Amino acid sequence: MSEFTLNKLPWVEKYRPKSMSEMALPSAKLKRHKIDLAEELRKFIKTFFREKRAINEKNRNLKSFNRIHGEKEQKKLVKLSPNKVAILMEGPPGVGKTSIAVSYTHLT
Repeated sequence: MSEFTLNKLPWVEKYRPKSMSEMALPSAKLKRHKIDLAEELRKFIKTFFREKRAINEKNRNLKSFNRIHGEKEQKKLVKLSPNKVAILMEGPPGVGKTSIAVSYTHLT
C-alpha cells in the first residue's frame, strides 16, 4: 500500500492484526479443561471446509447421475449438518470479534 493510502485508512483498519499469530487470544475452560481458542477455531475452519468440499464433490456426482437416470431413480443431494455451519462470536465492542473473522478469511 502506498503512504497516501495508509494515511487514509481508519486507525482500526490500519493496525488490525493480519493473522492469528499477531493476536493475543485468551484461553477458555470447558468442563475444567483449558482450551486454546485459536487452535479450536483453526480446527473448526479446516474441518468445515474439508467437509464442504467432500459434500460438493458428492453432489456433483449425484447431479450427473440424476441427469442420466429417470425420475424414479433420482437421488437426493447431500447437505451439511446444520450444527456445523456457523460460529457465534459475542462480546463487548473492542474485544476483537471482527479482527478474528478477518484474519480467518486470510487463512482459507
